Amino acid sequence: MENLLFLNIGVNEFFLLITVLFLCLIPLFLMVIAFVDLFRRDFKYNSLDRLLIGLLILFTPILGSLIYLITIRKHFQLKIPTY
Repeated sequence: MENLLFLNIGVNEFFLLITVLFLCLIPLFLMVIAFVDLFRRDFKYNSLDRLLIGLLILFTPILGSLIYLITIRKHFQLKIPTY
């Protein structure tokens, strides 16, 4: 098997590295989507809810993001921009 000379790793290690990188990017991508949507929602009377949901997303990235995106976000309306 050929070595990838510029990285000094073999083909198997390269594919393992790509797989691990991909598996690390999924939670990060879900967290970013959830946080962007969280700050677009209107929490006028329940500002503590935003904090608790943000902590849920931060400390359990995959499960917290999926819980928020599938169930919780339906309960809060989008902010209406005022110009």
